[in-house]
Amino acid sequence: MPSGSLVVNHQIKGIKFTIYLTIFQLKIIIDFISIKCSKRWRIAMKRILITILLLVTILSACGDSGTYGVATDVHNDKTGNWKKVVTSKKFDAETDTLDYYEEYMEEGEIHFVVSFATNTTTVIRDLDGLLSVSVHEYEEKEEHDAETIGSGMLLKEYNIYHDGEIEEIN
Repeated sequence: MPSGSLVVNHQIKGIKFTIYLTIFQLKIIIDFISIKCSKRWRIAMKRILITILLLVTILSACGDSGTYGVATDVHNDKTGNWKKVVTSKKFDAETDTLDYYEEYMEEGEIHFVVSFATNTTTVIRDLDGLLSVSVHEYEEKEEHDAETIGSGMLLKEYNIYHDGEIEEIN
C-alpha cells in the first residue's frame, strides 16, 4: 500500500466493502472539481468531499463489527479466554455456530453469544475437532460478569463437528 493511502474495510448489513483512496486520487478529485465547476459548485463539491472523508474516517474508527457485533472480553474472567457478543439478532445454535466460529473464535477461547431476539445465551467451546455448544435461557444482566454469564437454565446441548454434522445431546 502506498504511503498516504486511506483504506477502510467495513461491513454494513452483511455486505463488506473496501474504500481505497490515495492522496493522489483525492488531489485529482479536488482538481477536477476546481476546473470543471463554477465557484458555487466548487464550494458545494468540496463540502461533499469533506463530508465523505469524515464518514470514511468514522467508518474506519468503527472497524468491522462482524455479523453479530463485536466480540469483547467478559468482565471478571480470570482465564482471559472468555469472549462475549451481545446482539439483537437471532442466533440459532444449529445453523449459525460454524459460521460464528469461523468469523469470531481464536484457539483456546470460549464464546458466549447473548441473543436478545431469542432470549438465550449460547456457549461455544472448541474441543479439538468439535464444537461443544450449550444454549441457556438468558438471565437479566448476566452478560456483565463472568460469574453470571451463561448461568440460565440449560435448554439444549449440541456437539457440532467442523464438517457440519450436528449431534444433539439429550
